[in-house]
Amino acid sequence: MLLVFLELVKKVGIFVIIGQTIQHFGISKKYEKYMKFMISIIVVAQITFAFGIYIKQFKSRGIFMSGSEYKNEWEANMEKVEEKIKEYNLQLSESLEEEFEESEYQTNQAEKEESGGVYVEKIIIP
Repeated sequence: MLLVFLELVKKVGIFVIIGQTIQHFGISKKYEKYMKFMISIIVVAQITFAFGIYIKQFKSRGIFMSGSEYKNEWEANMEKVEEKIKEYNLQLSESLEEEFEESEYQTNQAEKEESGGVYVEKIIIP
């Protein structure tokens, strides 16, 4: 991109220098304002043409998208996001179930201990 821009500046700069030289040496004072106007129009046309080519290259590479293409890509990305959210929710629910089962087990154990149940800490075999 930088090289394209530098090439454009070079071409326009050379054109302006040549135009100013022709204007200074070649025409009379009464046509000077018309010559300046023509040089300005041609410079603007060169810049516009260069940017038009640059935008056309972007479109051919697929950088610029139409509304329907953008919508399709957006929908595809949203589907991916929804799938990731579902996976995350599934993992979260599984971990919550495990934590709940573990806490329920610990609660049952504590209730058994409080009710005077038998609790075995260690078994020693002689």
